[in-house]
Amino acid sequence: MIQRKVVYLTITDELLKVLPEIITKIKNQFDIYAEPNNIYESIKGINNIVPGLFIKGTRIPGCINDFKICVRAIIGQLVSVKLARTILKRIIEIFDDKIKYNEEDLYLFPAPEKFLNLNNEITNMLDSFRITQC
Repeated sequence: MIQRKVVYLTITDELLKVLPEIITKIKNQFDIYAEPNNIYESIKGINNIVPGLFIKGTRIPGCINDFKICVRAIIGQLVSVKLARTILKRIIEIFDDKIKYNEEDLYLFPAPEKFLNLNNEITNMLDSFRITQC
């Protein structure tokens, strides 16, 4: 008998209006449509450089917001983890995108388009942090 893996999703009534978007994000988070054989065939060449580096079925942890994980990775390469958290928090505060949930403000990570308008401000912030970190 084939054993199936199941994800049960419970949401509040307030989120029903965005249910299709939530389901799409959850499917992305858990890589529901991933084809492990295709992924392996595309990446297996790295094993010619370092044998055994990529093993079939190995997955990179997902994120509901792909842009957010890319920004986090880039900032994480530039500064310490502690400082990266501070920078990301300030970026979120700059954009001030939030939703109300159970009478509490929840901040959202800004969409890529919003970064275009603040490119210099974010670059200056990163530069100032790097200078004070040295």
